[in-house]
Amino acid sequence: MLEEAPPEHIFRHPTQIKRVSIHYHPKKTYGPKLLKKLLRQIGWTEDDLRRLKLIK
Repeated sequence: MLEEAPPEHIFRHPTQIKRVSIHYHPKKTYGPKLLKKLLRQIGWTEDDLRRLKLIK
């Protein structure tokens, strides 16, 4: 029997050859420190989050 892999999202940095893999758990949230580190690794800014309507 094969084990099911956890769902994950893979993001690419816009200017570097870099990928960030984030494991997705629908009932869990990320703390502010981890979220800040993930966003920095992905290369997203606050403006990007607003443009994607993830924050107001």
